[in-house]
Amino acid sequence: FLISHYLWSRNITKNIHSSAEDNYYFTRSDWVFYFLSKKKMPVVFECHQYTKIRKMIINISLKNKRSKVIFLNENLKNDYEQNHHPHDRSHDAVFWPTG
Repeated sequence: FLISHYLWSRNITKNIHSSAEDNYYFTRSDWVFYFLSKKKMPVVFECHQYTKIRKMIINISLKNKRSKVIFLNENLKNDYEQNHHPHDRSHDAVFWPTG
């Protein structure tokens, strides 16, 4: 599954061109988040779980100033904040409770 999702995400994001960079992209796919961030596109990632691979992808992707993460429970956000210093752009990770 990981390999097929990686390949699919890479392929699907190839079709997004920088002329569309005024649009914000909202995704639940960590690899789509990664590839759009790599292209410096504005993207929001909705995080439901915090796995080892996802931690790595989030850390790399948040280097793009236009990338944001929404955590759907406070424990996920707290886990993220414990591993990052305030100067590491922690304002790019927000807690947005489901309702």
